[in-house]
Amino acid sequence: MSQSLLRPITGRHKQPEVVKALIQLARHLGPNARLPRVRELSKSLKVTVVTLDQALRQLEERGLIDRRPRSGIFVSPRIMQRAIGLVVGFDIFANKDAAFFTILLEQCAKRAELNSERFSFFLNAPALNRSSSESIVHQDLADALEAGKLDGLIITSSRVEQDRWIMAQGVPVVRLGDPDKANTVHLEGGSVISLGMKELQRHGCKEIALIGVVPADIPRFRRSAAELGVTVREPWLQVKPETDSPYDTIAMEMTRALLEAKGPRPDGLLVTNDVMARGVLQTLEAAGLRIGADIQIASHANRGSLILEQWQPSLTLMEYDGADIAEAMFAILEAQIDGSGPQPARIVHPHLVPMPRK
Repeated sequence: MSQSLLRPITGRHKQPEVVKALIQLARHLGPNARLPRVRELSKSLKVTVVTLDQALRQLEERGLIDRRPRSGIFVSPRIMQRAIGLVVGFDIFANKDAAFFTILLEQCAKRAELNSERFSFFLNAPALNRSSSESIVHQDLADALEAGKLDGLIITSSRVEQDRWIMAQGVPVVRLGDPDKANTVHLEGGSVISLGMKELQRHGCKEIALIGVVPADIPRFRRSAAELGVTVREPWLQVKPETDSPYDTIAMEMTRALLEAKGPRPDGLLVTNDVMARGVLQTLEAAGLRIGADIQIASHANRGSLILEQWQPSLTLMEYDGADIAEAMFAILEAQIDGSGPQPARIVHPHLVPMPRK
């Protein structure tokens, strides 16, 4: 029965393929089961005993099999333990997104521990030696995939070369992305605007401004304002597309432009990025405005981040929970690993954290 699960290895790099085939067979047979004898495996896979022995040694070093003299090769109880890798970009070191990616890394590690999964993370950076295809991704990641040490990947930072190479490895993948693509988790940004606008209106705001980095937020903001009967003026729509400049510095410039604009000032302000909100709040306070009294602020936030901590009692927050994102990503990835095929996108919404009425 187990022999029929094995197919001849035909690729040029046989050992990684043998490792993958043996892992699949071991998982099918289950913990403590006995694998076929070495010569039987060699015959079924059409590889030499030397190549097979090297693959078996790798699995033994990883604790996935137990080779017992004169008894046979047995599947370890650890065989059902999934190995998940997280690929992060340099965003984890950047001012604008560091808190989000640090929190996501922590929550992914917790989620893996909850299900007794092995977890590791890799930097989305090519090796300095670009002479081989593996150098398209970080060498540690290339080595782990080649050795069959990863059952699935969570990708939060994308590069065309990297994505193409990873997809060619045949490993299940989930990524942050658009809601119309399979195997993606989408952070629904429209809710940040709709929740924030409603809450600002609940606190008595009638004239609301917008500060953000996503141009698509402007029509969303206008629609929400029209539905709520809130006044919006053109100088109050301060949105600048993605840039390499620090978000809080950009937000300070936007806030100064807002304060210096002719005409009335808004009584409410919606900010769609927490790092920008920090720059906004610092600028407003420097201008002598009292947050939560002279002007109401509703901002995007990441649960567990300390970026807005000192102002939090005076803010309305729309918080993304890293635990929600990690759960969605692991659910998609685990379903693929278990053989369920491509998964529909999952959408993660922010949670409203209202400012207490004073």
